[in-house]
Amino acid sequence: SRWLKDEGDAFAIEDWLVEVDTDMVTIALSAERAGKVLKILKWPGELVAIGEPIAIIGDFEEDLPESFIRP
Repeated sequence: SRWLKDEGDAFAIEDWLVEVDTDMVTIALSAERAGKVLKILKWPGELVAIGEPIAIIGDFEEDLPESFIRP
């Protein structure tokens, strides 16, 4: 797995965001809308359950909510 965008990066609709490895295939996921990567929650090599969030995506002007910022 690998991220194709970093935290804070803006992206357009259909830009590739991340490649995800499964035990069967590697798939690339693209953006369904334009926006910005606010926070990456899962990094390459980490196991992720089906349906578990791997990132927080927001609008271009949006910032990460205070509840997600660690001191």
